[in-house]
Amino acid sequence: MSNFTYDPKIDMWSHKKVKGLYGMWGGQFKRETKSMPQANIEQASLLLNKFLNSHGQGIISKLNHIFGLNFKLEDFGFYLNTLPEISLDSHKKGNFFISISSSHPAKKFPMVVVHEFSHIYFYAFMHKNFKKSWLGLELHVGDKRLGEGELNELKEIVTVINNIEFKDILITPDTGYPKHEKIRTKTVELWQGNKNFKDFIIQLTELYKEKWNTKY
Repeated sequence: MSNFTYDPKIDMWSHKKVKGLYGMWGGQFKRETKSMPQANIEQASLLLNKFLNSHGQGIISKLNHIFGLNFKLEDFGFYLNTLPEISLDSHKKGNFFISISSSHPAKKFPMVVVHEFSHIYFYAFMHKNFKKSWLGLELHVGDKRLGEGELNELKEIVTVINNIEFKDILITPDTGYPKHEKIRTKTVELWQGNKNFKDFIIQLTELYKEKWNTKY
């Protein structure tokens, strides 16, 4: 049975990783990274494991259908971190896991879990379905190229479809980052018009590159 646990090594990884995200997300990302109380972890683990045991298989089944992939719940690791409401994921092949902040309000846990799962699926899909440039630094998506920073933005933009596909289990909506609000509205329109994920992501990439790219 898959369960959320606390691992000091993953917690340390989480704290280090988040420091590298400040430059990308700027003021939209919290700089305070002091550890949260141990009591938070114990309470969060009870709530998260109850949710995972009830909905984990269903989430994986739905994401497999959306992305055309074939993951099992057992392919993922589940950890708690002591960051203040910052959750992360590892999408490296063979080392897939999500690291959930024990300080999220309980009502946000379903949204955060699905959100982080979506990131792993997004990267797995993109690297399976689109070719890398000859230097391996970009992906060819349709007639566009996406660098790592752009992929990172798109992974945050596409989580808006979780509000449609997982509306039966989300208590709070996946609102994303403020700077993506307008393109996420357009993303919903694209998704409702064509739920073939490859076609959808090609269309979204074109829209993003033409009008919304923040050019890191």
